[in-house]
Amino acid sequence: MAAPVILRLNRGRCIFIGCVHVTLAVILLLPTVSVLTAGIFDGIVAFGLAAGLFFLALGLSNFALAWRRPVALRLDAKGASGYYLDPVTWDEVVDVRAVRLNGRDAFGFELRDPEKVLARQPLLARFRSRALCRSFGLHLAMPLVLLQSADITRLAAQAKAFLAAASSKRS
Repeated sequence: MAAPVILRLNRGRCIFIGCVHVTLAVILLLPTVSVLTAGIFDGIVAFGLAAGLFFLALGLSNFALAWRRPVALRLDAKGASGYYLDPVTWDEVVDVRAVRLNGRDAFGFELRDPEKVLARQPLLARFRSRALCRSFGLHLAMPLVLLQSADITRLAAQAKAFLAAASSKRS
């Protein structure tokens, strides 16, 4: 029995992305607040305030992820799961592949019944899965940009070993 593969989020990358979002929030909020103090409120100010608060929330959520460092990907005898991947069992998986999504390494799953699995996902995750994975024949994919350093080919080989072990148990 192979040991589970557990990859956590890369703290440095989360902090960097959080800093970028907070910087964008400050760039948007400073002029907006200065205009608000002058007593002017119109559509442009409302948009600047909303966009600034949105980027501030994104930045703070990235800082919280860096602090918590949840398990981003877990592969074990039961299946795959993680922070960015809804749980999927090996019985639901047909194939596992390493692909390149938008210039970045990703880890993807081809599913037996994609509609059943995708129905369990939140709406935004379902949209992302359909938009990003369709051209590769995959149904779920997870970009490795925020993971700890991981060798994509070794990770795919380990997942294929779990998949083969699960399929041999079914037979």
